[in-house]
Amino acid sequence: MKTLLLKILFISFIVITSSVVAQDSVREISDITFIEIRLNDEGVAAVDTSGEQWYYDFSKDLFIHGQQDLSIEENSDLERLEAEEEIENRAVYELKISKLEKNVQVGFDEYVDCDIVALEKVIIRGWVKGDVKSLTDKILITNTGRVEGSVEAPTIILKNGAVVVGEVIETNNPLDFEGLVDTFSIDGIIIVSSFIIFFVLLSYLVAFLMPRQLDNFKICMQNYRIRTYFVGFLFLILLPALILLFAITIVGIVLIPLLPLAYLFAIFVGVIAFGNIIGEKISSRFKTNSKSAFSNSIVGVLILMMLWMIVAVLMGSSDSVSEGFGIFFLVISILISTFPIFSGIGTAFLTRLGFRAYHSLGSQTKINGDENVPAPPPIPNIPTSSKDEIEPNNKFEE
Repeated sequence: MKTLLLKILFISFIVITSSVVAQDSVREISDITFIEIRLNDEGVAAVDTSGEQWYYDFSKDLFIHGQQDLSIEENSDLERLEAEEEIENRAVYELKISKLEKNVQVGFDEYVDCDIVALEKVIIRGWVKGDVKSLTDKILITNTGRVEGSVEAPTIILKNGAVVVGEVIETNNPLDFEGLVDTFSIDGIIIVSSFIIFFVLLSYLVAFLMPRQLDNFKICMQNYRIRTYFVGFLFLILLPALILLFAITIVGIVLIPLLPLAYLFAIFVGVIAFGNIIGEKISSRFKTNSKSAFSNSIVGVLILMMLWMIVAVLMGSSDSVSEGFGIFFLVISILISTFPIFSGIGTAFLTRLGFRAYHSLGSQTKINGDENVPAPPPIPNIPTSSKDEIEPNNKFEE
């Protein structure tokens, strides 16, 4: 009986002692608060509120109480580390992985013959012949690891002796939306919104103060699209020559400041007339048949400026995909916007700033020819002679 009690006490002592030792070696950190965390070439070390030190074990993915014994690890690796050119003799076991893994760990004597793409952590102690990429976590390459390609991850840790032939690229976490919000620029949106307000007010003034000029612009741009476009393009190129021509005379020097204002007037009215044309097409399409020049101009101008708003939103983002679409819409918007700009300048010269309607040379010749040809005279009403009327005359002659 005494022997049985002694055995029970001895077993209890061993269990209690082992639990205490295990608790000292690996302590739970759920209730531990770190006041300092240091990242260096040897790894990650931390100090808690009580002043005790911890180190991070990447293989177990947790903090271990105490100081890391680097000498044992380094000596063990150095004993196994061979010459760099003899890595083929060391890494002889091929590790098969799929195209997308959650975690990847390449052993000391293993090699991977393809690229590695993982969602989380990647640990490399052997040889990787391709690229290595972690989408959301870190990549750890020990002093025995070698990567022939590039390494890309939010966090990359290279131990002393690690070899990376390609580039080492630390990227932001793609799921980190805070960085996307911080790098978004609203300058373009503010500029486009300012232009929208400006053109709305200008459409109101032009539609109610200059309805005749707006109507002449609209008719000329609608009937002579190609002619107004290329005439405006030509006069825009000739603007410096016109300024030099005005500078020759004294009167022209006074009129030089008015020439750019005339160009701006032509561009603004051209944009509003272009919007009026689009608004009329849309109203006829939806059978609203709005006859208000102001409402039609507003609809067309808003449609035109919405293209620039899309460009501002896409170009304001730091995402490369959004910037690519932004450049595409930028080219489209520039090509569309050249028509009201060039056509507005050309229409201003053809219609004398909208104060007279423009007709082509052929239509003017036709109209002038119809006006100069006199109307034919009416056919005279001549009475016909009969025998009864001639007989008295004959008697009179006798």
